[in-house]
Amino acid sequence: MSQQWSNKAKEVGLAALSGVATQVGLFNGHPSLGGSAEVTGGGYARQTLSWGTTPTDGTAFDAGQYTFSVAPSAVFTHGVTFNAAGQWLTATSLGTITMDSATGNKVFALLTSKIEIADEA
Repeated sequence: MSQQWSNKAKEVGLAALSGVATQVGLFNGHPSLGGSAEVTGGGYARQTLSWGTTPTDGTAFDAGQYTFSVAPSAVFTHGVTFNAAGQWLTATSLGTITMDSATGNKVFALLTSKIEIADEA
């Protein structure tokens, strides 16, 4: 059984998400999988989300560019949104990113991203 949402229904869901997703962070795996963890060290801290325009065509964009200080050799795979209570809401795969192991903390910039509700196949 497949499920499809109209763009309008997707927009309602995304508008609701943008009302509660307040922070973005980095994880070294999908947050729902055992063994994954949020990045630590190097002055790392979650960043405040800045939502863009009203969702259209079933898609929403956050309006921010987020800069994270991370420890040398930090490895992360997902950008994750959180609500004010610290519960994860969405996870976006970034591929595997390994920071250069040179001495000193590194900075990683996560640019504006697209959040979309996809239909089941």
